[in-house]
Parts: sequence; structure tokens; C-alpha cells
Amino acid sequence: KLLEVVSVKDFGAVLDGVANDATALFNANAAAAAAKAPLLIPGVMHIGTATTITAPIVDGLHQMFSTTSSVTIGNGMPVRPEWWGGSAGSLVKAIDALPMTGGVVDLLPSDYNIVGYHHSTAFTGPYVGNEKKNVKLRGSGMPRKAADGTRFISGSGTVIQGSFINYADGFEAYDLGVDVGAYVTSTFNFGGYYPEGFVPGTHKFQGTPGDLSTYIQNVAFGNIKVLAVNNLNHAVLCEFINGLSH
Repeated sequence: KLLEVVSVKDFGAVLDGVANDATALFNANAAAAAAKAPLLIPGVMHIGTATTITAPIVDGLHQMFSTTSSVTIGNGMPVRPEWWGGSAGSLVKAIDALPMTGGVVDLLPSDYNIVGYHHSTAFTGPYVGNEKKNVKLRGSGMPRKAADGTRFISGSGTVIQGSFINYADGFEAYDLGVDVGAYVTSTFNFGGYYPEGFVPGTHKFQGTPGDLSTYIQNVAFGNIKVLAVNNLNHAVLCEFINGLSH
């Protein structure tokens, strides 16, 4: 008889977000994979030793991992920023947890603040952004703009607040908004980072003009709404890309 669910708690997980639950997760994952049962994480695990999850996870919108956990979601299912608490930077944590082959990040009609987590200082660096291939961001719908034009309305759709920069092949994003408008840049900006917005491949990755083999390959967009503080800041900027569809 197959088990209906395997709980990490039954394998000694403390679930306080502090104690290292890596051994409990490793053993629970092995048991779940062997039983062909989903893995239940009914609290917040801190994974202090790199661990890969191969069994399916019982999906939920609660936090499952501390923000400093070293975990890879290698079961092929979409991941959610909410598994890392949904706070500032959780979207980046979700992408980091995808395997090197990439995967899907599912986004709610919520605000995802990544100010300072991905950034570029103009054309000279430093450059911080996604370098994992085949990442797909799947939003819940384009947001509505506030009456004063300074921001997107929270809860009206999926909003990425701040610069999301990509330097990898196969990047896709659908059904969301990217906000580097007046509210975001004045409220969250710190450290003088360049509020460049949603950048699917630029600056750090300098292809050889005319040599398509040196470009970022196969980038796709669908239903993306953007908001920038002025016409000098880019909400979407595409350079050196071969195979852009939108």
C-alpha cells in the first residue's frame, strides 16, 4: 500500500527555521521518493547542508524554508517565492532553488520586491542577475496602474518591484508587471543601485555585433506591463538577444 504523504516531521525535522533540518529532509525525501508519495513540510525548515528534493512537495502558500537554506527543488514542479516567506528577495531565492537546467516559478497576484537583489551599475558593473538557463516566470495577470501613475496597485496582478536582470538563455516571463516607477524607486531604493527594471540580457553580456552565436538565445515575453519613473530608466531593455518573441 502506498503512503498518502510523507511528513518531514516524522523524520526528526525541528521546523523552527533555525535548527539544521537537512538530515531530516534528506531522509524524508528518500522515503517519499521510494513510496511514490508527496513530501509534506508543515513548518519552516532551515537547510544548512545542500540538499536536493526529488519527491513532489505538497504545495502550499506558507513558508517552508528559511531564507538562508541551501535547497534545490529538483522534482520538476513549479516553485513559489512564498516557500521562502514571500518577503523581499524571495523571488530570487525561488529562482536560486531551481536546478541548473531551470524551471518554472509561479507567482501570485502579489508584489515581489527584489530591489537590490538584481542590479547593474550602469554600463560598468557590478552586475548581479540571473545566470541560470531556462527560467520561466509565470505570473497571475498584469496589474492595474494607480491613479497617480506612481505604482501598480497591490493585489491587482503580479508585480515585480525593482530590477530583474537576466543573463541566461531560454528566459521567459508571462502575465505580470515590472515596476520601477516613482513609488518603488523612492521607497525601496538603497545603495545607489541603478533602477534599470526588467532586463532580459544586457550590459554584462556583451555579444559580438553580428555574431548571433555570442548572443543570449531564445528569450520570450507575453502580457508584460511596465512602469518606469522616467524615460531614462528602463522597465524592459533587450540587447544582444537572438530569438526574442513577445
